Amino acid sequence: MLIRALSLGTIPFGLRSIPLGALPGLPDLTPPFAGLMGVDLLQNFDVEFDVPHQRLTLWRSAEQGAHCVAAPSWPVGYTTLLTRHDGTRLSVSFTLDGHEGTALIDSGARSHILSRRFAHRMGITDDILRKDEGGVTSGVDLNARWYHWHRFHALHLEEETPATGNPVWKDPVLTVSDMRENVDMLLGADWFAQHDVWISFSASKVWVR
Repeated sequence: MLIRALSLGTIPFGLRSIPLGALPGLPDLTPPFAGLMGVDLLQNFDVEFDVPHQRLTLWRSAEQGAHCVAAPSWPVGYTTLLTRHDGTRLSVSFTLDGHEGTALIDSGARSHILSRRFAHRMGITDDILRKDEGGVTSGVDLNARWYHWHRFHALHLEEETPATGNPVWKDPVLTVSDMRENVDMLLGADWFAQHDVWISFSASKVWVR
C-alpha cells in the first residue's frame, strides 16, 4: 500500500510504498503493534538498541550529510563483533561447541534460533532432537515450523580482535528449527534484551556491551 507520509519520532520518511499482510499474534501487546520496521527504513542510520532502558536511538550516518561516528559514544567495556555485510543484512561469526557458523542479526526473531541444517552438521540428528522439548510455531510469513530446545556447551560470538571482552555463553539452550534464510543462526530478541547493541549499516559494524 502507498503511505503518503511516514515518520519515526521526529524523522520524516515521506511517501513510501510498503507491503501489506497479516502479522503474527505474538507478542500480544496493548495496543497491538501495527507493523514491522525493517532495514529499508534503518539502513541509513547507526541504530542503538537499548532494550533494558526501552530506548531506540538513531544516529545520522555520513550518507545523510552528517559526520558518522567511528565508534559508539560509550565508555570502555564494549567489543566489536566480526561482521559481514550481505546486501542490506548484517551477520556475525560465531563458534558453537567448536563449530564455526554465521548468525544473522534479526531483532524480530523471538530468540536465538539455530538452523536444523547446522545442527545436523554438528552431528545432532533428528532422533536426538526429538528427545528435547519443543512444539510448532510460525514466523512473520505465518508458515508453521517445528522446533526443539537443545542444550549446548558453549556459544561465542567472534570479535574483530580476538579476546577483547565478549564472554562465552556457557550451557546455552537454543531453539533448533528449519529456516528459510541461508544462515546458521538468528540472533533474536532475547540477545538484544541482554545487551546494548549498536549497529552501523553504512560501516558494516556491530558493537555490543
